[in-house]
Amino acid sequence: MSRLALLCMFLCTIFAITFASPLPFNATATATAELAKRTNHYGTATYFDAGLGACGYHDTGSDHIVAMGINHYKGYCNRWIQVTNTDNGKTVTAKIRDLCESCADSNRIDMSTSAFSAIGAKSEGVLNVVWHYEAEGWSP
Repeated sequence: MSRLALLCMFLCTIFAITFASPLPFNATATATAELAKRTNHYGTATYFDAGLGACGYHDTGSDHIVAMGINHYKGYCNRWIQVTNTDNGKTVTAKIRDLCESCADSNRIDMSTSAFSAIGAKSEGVLNVVWHYEAEGWSP
């Protein structure tokens, strides 16, 4: 029995050493970015008339853009997010271009009329959504 126990301990040690190889230097940063990308934020979405936004660009209602609260905005101008209407499953991607003062400290977002209409009817006014950041540098 002791030989079997020693053999098992030896095999476990070899297994642990084999799989304990170091990660490349940037693997941690990449993994962190991927985790942040996949974090789902459940909240609500409303729509607004686009114009000159906090990012300094003049957008129109036909542009797929969003305005976010300061807690999520963080200077992420031109970063894309994916928004899904949790009631019907429709999804749209939109670019962060504005700051939403009434969205502070929440997962609420304001969407341009075209982005909002892609996942729900304007007559609904408020949609239940889940959204997440796309990877940095991602573009449709």
